[in-house]
Amino acid sequence: FQISRIEGHPILWYLILKPFNSLELYPYPMMIINWIFASAMIFVLWKFAPFNNLIKFLITFSYPFFQYYGVVSRPYTPAVLVIFLLATLHKNSFKKPLLYSFLLVFCANISVISAFVAFGFGIVFVYEIFKNKLNKKDLVLSFLILFLGVLILISQLCGFEAPKMQATNAHLEFIRELKTFLFNPFD
Repeated sequence: FQISRIEGHPILWYLILKPFNSLELYPYPMMIINWIFASAMIFVLWKFAPFNNLIKFLITFSYPFFQYYGVVSRPYTPAVLVIFLLATLHKNSFKKPLLYSFLLVFCANISVISAFVAFGFGIVFVYEIFKNKLNKKDLVLSFLILFLGVLILISQLCGFEAPKMQATNAHLEFIRELKTFLFNPFD
């Protein structure tokens, strides 16, 4: 919780990775989890996107989807998967408000960038809830899920004291790293 304030990512990605930290197989479990999320992301794109097959093919084999999200094990892959799921379920969000609320909270707690996307989807969702007159039980539970998700996100990004940062001589560190890169690139 302390590091998430300065790291820029909420802790959900790290909680997903936590069961595999004790294994001596680093980074392979993290890569496998990332590949699972990337495969699910592409599946959702091909199954539910309203594009023709050429557009789906171009998106699938574009740089971010084919190279970056499948290789770099960061929280962006699950974030894009959840964004795709939110977009897929958007037109029926008021029919499944609890699932949609949970996905909004999940999206907001994966990365800061996806938190902005979740905020946008959330504003539209709240508008549609009031427009479509949701029953009271689902309304209360949806708002409770959203409220708890916002509290969790705020507590991670604002609520805890960040660890003390150590002062460094940035120019000396840069020169040292440059020398290492130029003269011993494989160290």
